[in-house]
Amino acid sequence: MRITKDAQERKKEILNAASELFLQNGFKNTSVDMIVKKVNVAKGLFYYYFESKESVLKNLEDSFMEQFEEGLYKKMEEEKGTFRDKLSGFIGYYLRFIEENFTLITISSQASTGKYPDLVTRLKESAKKSAFRFTKNFTDSGAPKLSYPSETFTVLVSGFSDLYLSGVRDEKIYLTILSDIFGL
Repeated sequence: MRITKDAQERKKEILNAASELFLQNGFKNTSVDMIVKKVNVAKGLFYYYFESKESVLKNLEDSFMEQFEEGLYKKMEEEKGTFRDKLSGFIGYYLRFIEENFTLITISSQASTGKYPDLVTRLKESAKKSAFRFTKNFTDSGAPKLSYPSETFTVLVSGFSDLYLSGVRDEKIYLTILSDIFGL
C-alpha cells in the first residue's frame, strides 16, 4: 500500500536519510540510489525535490547556516556584561557550533567542487559579519577602540577557525589570546 505524506515531510525525510548516509559513508560513497532506498521512495521523487545529491548537501548546508546565524544572533542578544564577556560568548558559541557539527563541516569540505563556497568559508563569512555588526553594541561595555574593526574580526574569526579545525580545542587558549590582543 502506498503511503502519502506531506511534501515538506517527505523532503525532510530525504534530507535526514541523506545526512545519515553522508555521515556513515562519506559524500562520495553515497549514491542517490542509497538515499531513495533508505527512505523507501521512487528515484523520481528524489529528483522532484532535488537536482542532485550535491543539491541535497547544499540544502543541508543552507539549513545548517540558518541554524548557526539564528543561534549566534540569539546568543549575542542575550549576552550581557563587558566587552570581554560578549566577545567570549561569541567565540565560545562559534567554536561549540563547529564542534557539534564537525562531521557535516568535514563532509562539506570533502565534497566541495568549487561550485558553492564550502561550509567553513560560509561560517567564517557569517561569523565575521555578525561580529562586526555586534561591535557597534560593544562600545557601551568597555570595548577598546579598534582602528580597523572589520579587519580585526576577520583575523580573529579566520584564525580561530583554522586553529580549531587543526585540533586546538581548549577554550582557555582562545580566551587567553583574546586577553592578549585586547588587553582584557
